[in-house]
Amino acid sequence: MPTLDGKHTGIKGGSYMSTGNEATRDSRFAFRRHFYQFAAIRYIEGPEVDEMVHMKNVLGMDPAVDGAAVLNYGFGKGAVDAPIKLGIPIFPLNVANISKQIFADNHASGGKGDIRALDMFCSGGRVTFELTSMFKEVTGVDFSSRMLQIGYALKERFQCDYSAISTGKQRFPVVAKSENYDWHTRRDQVSFYQADPANLHEHIRGFDLAILWNVLDKSYSPLKTLTHIATRLNPGAIIIVVCPYQWDETITNESEWLCGRNNDDLSDPIDRIAETLGSGWANLPSLTQEVPYYNPQNTRQGTAGEAQLTAWKML
Repeated sequence: MPTLDGKHTGIKGGSYMSTGNEATRDSRFAFRRHFYQFAAIRYIEGPEVDEMVHMKNVLGMDPAVDGAAVLNYGFGKGAVDAPIKLGIPIFPLNVANISKQIFADNHASGGKGDIRALDMFCSGGRVTFELTSMFKEVTGVDFSSRMLQIGYALKERFQCDYSAISTGKQRFPVVAKSENYDWHTRRDQVSFYQADPANLHEHIRGFDLAILWNVLDKSYSPLKTLTHIATRLNPGAIIIVVCPYQWDETITNESEWLCGRNNDDLSDPIDRIAETLGSGWANLPSLTQEVPYYNPQNTRQGTAGEAQLTAWKML
């Protein structure tokens, strides 16, 4: 071999695609010693690094996630639990408070002990965190891993950085800090997972309460979602469904809608849910109510409406 002459050195390491048999038709394993494949690694000493700056969330680059953060934690102005607009309570906070009261009044545990809750389509994680005042463990699940950034940021870094719209396309920074909420010291009771609500991971099971808020009309198969989640609950569990039934054909095929398929469709969503869950579940009709919500688009404008809340108990 002409390179075994004391003047060449074999290169070790690197990609097999850039050296040896895979690189060229004529293999070349040794090079003159002035040829540097890997020159050096330099260590640079600089000023002290603020790790929190580099660990900040990138929510400002995702308007949908920003919107979820605003819905859950507001514009960063005034008291953290104050209504965002029109005197309407923060929707996720209201859902959590109503759900805890329903559970305490209707579950055998009375809301005490080693009980676990599931928050489906947890979005910004506000419901998930709020439930820790009653439940030993709370699992938040969302179809989109992007949405979980908010909850993870608050759990692991104690704050979530996002942006909100003041007017037009003008945005301003907002910071939500867990220390401003009473669940700050209970963050370890929360876990977040990305999963399909109609096909949950095997380990997501064993819950005493499941809250499905804005789930059914955001699911590709609402009926399958209901039956699947019911199989992940403990005996005597309670399901709380909160839904405005604003169907979107790009998400849910019209044949899967629980109601409102056309002018002749007089289906009652409560009847459809009862039929789907079957005889092993009972509706708690006295608890059915309309929950107001306000979904802000910017600091001056948003969408107000009502979502129907129904409660169901496993017999």
